[in-house]
Amino acid sequence: MHAPANPRKRALFVSFADVDAAERCVAGLQGSPCPELAAPSLLLSFAERKETGALPDWQPADLSAAALGIPGLRLVPDYVDERAERALVAECDGGEWHEMSRRRVQHQGYG
Repeated sequence: MHAPANPRKRALFVSFADVDAAERCVAGLQGSPCPELAAPSLLLSFAERKETGALPDWQPADLSAAALGIPGLRLVPDYVDERAERALVAECDGGEWHEMSRRRVQHQGYG
C-alpha cells in the first residue's frame, strides 16, 4: 500500500494478486465511511496492469565528449558500485524535502 506524496490528498494505492481480488475489494468497500482518511465515503476504482510485450532493440548511445560536444567529458562505466549507489541515494533521500506544485523537491544549491 502506498500513500501519495502529497499528504493533503486522501488517496491510497493498493496492489492485488489478481483482478478478482480487486473487484471484491471495490464491491465490499465502495461507499463505506473512512474516518482514517477524513472521508465521508470511499470512492474506489482499479486499473489492470497492461503487459507491454518485448522491449524494442535499443541501440547504445554514444556518450563520448566529441559526440556530446562537451570538451573533457569522460564516461567511466560502473564507477559507482551498487553499495555506493545505495548510500548516495540514501544520503539524497535523507535531505530536506519541500512540497511544490504537487511534487516533492530538494534544493541542491542555486546557480
